[in-house]
Amino acid sequence: MPSTDGLKVGSSPTVSVIMLAYNSAKYLPEAIESILSQTFKDFEFLIVVEPGSTDNTDEIAHRYAQRDSRIHVAIQPTRGLTAARIFAWPLAQGKYIAWADSDDVCLPERLKKQVAFMENHPDIGICGSWIKVIGDQKTYVQKYELTDGRIRSLLPFQSPFANPSVIMRRSLFTQDGLDYSQDCIHCEDYDLWERASLICRFANIGEVLVAYRFHQTEVSKQAYFFEREYSNRTRLRALRRLNITPTEEEFDLHVSISLLKTENTPSSLDRAESWFLRLDAANRKMKIFPPRQFSDILATYWLGICVRMVVKSQFRAILRIFTFPLMSPSVLGRKFKNTILLQLGR
Repeated sequence: MPSTDGLKVGSSPTVSVIMLAYNSAKYLPEAIESILSQTFKDFEFLIVVEPGSTDNTDEIAHRYAQRDSRIHVAIQPTRGLTAARIFAWPLAQGKYIAWADSDDVCLPERLKKQVAFMENHPDIGICGSWIKVIGDQKTYVQKYELTDGRIRSLLPFQSPFANPSVIMRRSLFTQDGLDYSQDCIHCEDYDLWERASLICRFANIGEVLVAYRFHQTEVSKQAYFFEREYSNRTRLRALRRLNITPTEEEFDLHVSISLLKTENTPSSLDRAESWFLRLDAANRKMKIFPPRQFSDILATYWLGICVRMVVKSQFRAILRIFTFPLMSPSVLGRKFKNTILLQLGR
């Protein structure tokens, strides 16, 4: 029987926390302590160290393992983030797998709240949360869509989860055959979510459960170009589920919309509107995404594009917000203020 702090005796743990670590010595102790400080105690803690670390990441991980029997350290046989995830999840014994980054901080109630949510919603396979971005730039809260319909409607555009906030059912791997793709060496999480959408439902908890550390490095700048390429593969696959095979020009437009980096011209706005209406019509025919929620996501992107143009002194774009055929009062009420603040902060 579980005790009041969630600790079970004589059984597999409820949660397997998996933390991947590579050259993480600077922040790893704080990240590990944030897991050990969880109010929910029934977990095992797997720290997977990538070979080739040039600092004392391995030493730090093993030192903590000697102090707490829940911690297990494994050295992955090959390098790479996708390889690490493929290697790590079969080691897990818990009902749930909670991913954690080696430079982030999990708030003390994270596991307690996510486990309670998953137990109360057996139809949900993957659950994330909002995050607080900390680090080199200004601190802010990154919010994510909360409900299944709105989360999956984002898939043609972007990843709908903050990966280090995700908890998921291990049965998705062991029973449903889900796994990370070896061919996807970047943005492997986005690729996985898109494929997982065919077999499970999604949710995000509408509060901050993870402090996500952002630090721009030379490696991440170089990796950006590869990440965009692999993200585009997932975007294209999601579009093809709508029975849309875009031309090169159409796909370039779609990517610029996804990144909110469209040209600030009336003709670009016209092309974006036509593209949104085509996506909406295709979805209503194919019924891949919930129609109302998908239309609202399209309207949200439209709102972002128009507000960005207004900020760039294209003031006529503000009229186009209200004449857009898919615009709804709910989008205007929920997103308008946040979109303006976001664009003004860029």
